[in-house]
Amino acid sequence: MRTDLKQQKDGEAEELLPPPVKEAKPRRTGLALRQFANATKVLRGRSTDVTVVDDAPSREAVPDLGSRQSRPYLWSFLLVVLVPSIAAFIYFFAIASDQFQSEARFTVRAMEPEMSDKGGESETTATPTSGSMIPVSTAQNAHIVANYIRSRAIIDDIGAQLNIREIFQRPEVDGIARLSKNASIDELTDYWQRKVDSYVDPVSTIVTVDVTAFRAEDALRLNQAVLAESEKLINRLSERARRDATQAAEVETRQVFKQLQDSLKALQDFRNKDALIDPSQSGTQIATLLMPLITEQLKLKNDEAVMAAELQPDAPSLRVLRNRIASLGEQITALRAQLTGSDSRTLAASLAKYEELDVDRLLNERKYARAQAALDRAEIRAQRQAVYLSMFVPPSLPEFAKYPYRLIYPLMCFLSLLIIWAIGALTYASVEDHRL
Repeated sequence: MRTDLKQQKDGEAEELLPPPVKEAKPRRTGLALRQFANATKVLRGRSTDVTVVDDAPSREAVPDLGSRQSRPYLWSFLLVVLVPSIAAFIYFFAIASDQFQSEARFTVRAMEPEMSDKGGESETTATPTSGSMIPVSTAQNAHIVANYIRSRAIIDDIGAQLNIREIFQRPEVDGIARLSKNASIDELTDYWQRKVDSYVDPVSTIVTVDVTAFRAEDALRLNQAVLAESEKLINRLSERARRDATQAAEVETRQVFKQLQDSLKALQDFRNKDALIDPSQSGTQIATLLMPLITEQLKLKNDEAVMAAELQPDAPSLRVLRNRIASLGEQITALRAQLTGSDSRTLAASLAKYEELDVDRLLNERKYARAQAALDRAEIRAQRQAVYLSMFVPPSLPEFAKYPYRLIYPLMCFLSLLIIWAIGALTYASVEDHRL
């Protein structure tokens, strides 16, 4: 009985005991990331005895910073960040040449007519020399000039005055910043765009030109040459605008003037051929002569009728009267033949031809007057389209070197390389962590 009771109590005690706990295996998740964390702590100046502790209950130790797993971070930091940063500090503080910058500011303006209170043009804008022309800025021309300053075209234009290659190849310039000796024109253009900058303010359309060189005198000379060539470009644009505005009107005026000359020559040939200055005036003169003759003929015929009733048909006075009537009739017939008839040499035919030529002359004169007026208006518009460069900040001689920033540039280089190294190291640590 006692034995059975003891066995029963032992069984109940075993049932009350908790189940046996299995031994936990050490986890290795995040091992590479913890190694990277240890490396970064050491680089920040923390303790070199840092060890990586696993999350496992056994608290397994991970190799410290000097282990083989941590060495890639140190070597990569040394090669990617530290050595280039030291080289950048040495270059900018001891080797880099001084660079001087000359600045100029201008705006491109055009003459436009002043508007009256009613919204139309002022009455004083009738002539190109009117004083009611107001300057207005032209954004498009400003952008044209800014792009021209950074183009190869201005290099060719300035090359006729200054030796650009010699300016950027001074012997005192360090080899990194100096233009290569055998640089092509494309390489020179790229180098020019790094040294010469032009910016157009989107609100005020003010053009800012910055020229950088290794000597203060060179920066000033280059900036002055850039502005001179820019002004020449503006003058070419203005001249072309005026020429385009008046070219069509000038062509039309020349054509109409040629037609007017042809009509005047035809009228002159007609007068020389028919010996008539103005057929209408000749007709008036003939009509003036014809009317008294007709009046006298009618009077003589009336006298003839009275005398024929009183005298013999062969009376001498009656014959004289009849002879005078016949003579007047011949004169009247001759004068009428000059005025009208089937002959092309009559005054009526000449008058018709003359009127045709004279009408053609009058039409050509009116056309020429309209063409000349259109040309005058085109010239006025062309004068209003005059574009010019208005400079309000001329280039000056720089007194101190603006570039390079000997402290800012190395620090920016160091920070940039540090960010790149950190991103690469984190990527590498993540890949290694997934492998584990």
